[in-house]
Amino acid sequence: LPPFFYGEDKNIILKLVSLFDGLYVESFQGIAFAKENSLNYFIGTDVNLFNHLSVGQVETTLFTLSKELSIKEINSLVNRLNVKNLPFIQTFGSIKLMDILYCPFGKNCNTCNIKNSDIITLKDEDNRVYYLRRYKLSTCRFELYNPYFLLSKKETNYSNLVNFIGLNLDLIQFATKNNFNYEKIKDIYTNYTSGNLSNGVK
Repeated sequence: LPPFFYGEDKNIILKLVSLFDGLYVESFQGIAFAKENSLNYFIGTDVNLFNHLSVGQVETTLFTLSKELSIKEINSLVNRLNVKNLPFIQTFGSIKLMDILYCPFGKNCNTCNIKNSDIITLKDEDNRVYYLRRYKLSTCRFELYNPYFLLSKKETNYSNLVNFIGLNLDLIQFATKNNFNYEKIKDIYTNYTSGNLSNGVK
């Protein structure tokens, strides 16, 4: 589920949910929607579960902790929670920076000439290329992704979440073939960031 959705969007989603085992939710609105409709759900990174107070609001064992936390902070949080099932942490893949609820090109669906197969990118003043993902429910929505993919060392004590959205197919195949080996991937691909797992909140 997207982090924001409206009444008409709910009707579209409800027609599709029977095709899936559950929902990947990115907001507390999504959690409420899943519970209202007795659907299994997995809590993604955008819910930003950051501390024991936010995790305390969660009623499922399938959740991902905030991308802002270091592994040291995650360990401390998990010890405080004393949970039986360890949470997920994202260690590889695309990092979403922003959700856009309006068309950044100033178009409406009747005048738009962007095809579903088109790859949309934005470039900043330093020539960094950002992938812009478009999807449609009742209206078009957009997600902006970091030009650098996340590459952290796998944390064997936790379930590792990966996000393939917008990644080059060669990178996906190389990463999966090598079981997301940190050293092998960084030797071949240089456009990565190690994220906050080693740094945490400052």
